[in-house]
Amino acid sequence: MAVTEARFGRVAVLCGGPGVEREVSLESGEAIARSLREAGVDARKIVIAGEPAEIARLECDRVFVAIHGEFGEDGTLQRLLEARGLAYTGSPAAACALAMDKDASKKRLREAGLPTADWVV
Repeated sequence: MAVTEARFGRVAVLCGGPGVEREVSLESGEAIARSLREAGVDARKIVIAGEPAEIARLECDRVFVAIHGEFGEDGTLQRLLEARGLAYTGSPAAACALAMDKDASKKRLREAGLPTADWVV
């Protein structure tokens, strides 16, 4: 199926954030937004600092998450987007939070019977 603006609606490419990976996120966000626009998607790069109010003001149909580390990968942003009912790229909030907690992640892997190396907290 061809990519069309109508198919995806307005896409907000969120980048920036409060973490130490902000500069990489800004570059990622620019590249993603440009690529989506070239493919015919109505995409806009939105630079945010990581404040909940910024998410409340978003005017879009779906979100492409390009924020790295804190706020963008720890479940915080995902919880805010889920509360707004906005579709977004990536894992759900609970999975993001678990993945950022390495001790809890490794315990969950072991509980599921998956092999993982021993670790120290």
